[in-house]
Amino acid sequence: MKKTHVIFALVLLIGSTSGWGWGQGLPQTLEESAGASALEVLEASGVNSGLVVHVGCGDGLTTATLAISDNCVVQGLDLSPINVAAARDRFAAQGLNGRVTAQEWTGATLPYNDNLVNVLVIEKGSSVARDEMLRVLTPYGTAFIQETDGWARVVKPRPPEIDDWTHCLYDA
Repeated sequence: MKKTHVIFALVLLIGSTSGWGWGQGLPQTLEESAGASALEVLEASGVNSGLVVHVGCGDGLTTATLAISDNCVVQGLDLSPINVAAARDRFAAQGLNGRVTAQEWTGATLPYNDNLVNVLVIEKGSSVARDEMLRVLTPYGTAFIQETDGWARVVKPRPPEIDDWTHCLYDA
């Protein structure tokens, strides 16, 4: 078993025995140092699969490192077509094409359906409205917003119309 799988299983076990539901009891802010990288923040989230979106990807250096698992699909968004081209070249050179991509972004709305993105990493200098973040995040999906003094963390709550249980078909 891979080390990340063991760690993830332990987190789930501890979380289930401590009374957490999925995402319940998680802090709303991270006390990371101002120099913490997006990768360190993502690793602190415990997420190792799903769709990870990096807003303000620049030349793709950080975006490429966000593919922490073969179970992640990562997409970088940037306002600059020059940055997008540089990011795509980087991904091709690293053999990440298909799993890590870059797209030019207009900055108005995020190009995703509702409840699709598992992790949203927003670099300093990029701006996404809170309502727009919550629209694209899955329930219990997490947005990390880089600020001057570190990273802020926003977790999308579970909608009241979606039930929450720990066992298949409510049975042990």
